[in-house]
Amino acid sequence: VGVLERLDTFVADCEQHLGVQIDVGHRNANPRSASQQREEVSEAVMARIRGLCAPNTRVYEAVRARIDAHGTWLST
Repeated sequence: VGVLERLDTFVADCEQHLGVQIDVGHRNANPRSASQQREEVSEAVMARIRGLCAPNTRVYEAVRARIDAHGTWLST
């Protein structure tokens, strides 16, 4: 398990622990700037999205906390 904020660490962990080299591409780039994106989605829609994503956000935050505490997901 990895997070985008520590992608380099995730790749290195895969190589070290699994003996597998991976190349993570960056294909999902939004051509609009962050400010343009915010203008296109109302706060009401964003609130609904946050509500729908809340369970996934909690899982992400738990993984992120473990990675922050241990430096990697694989550490015990």
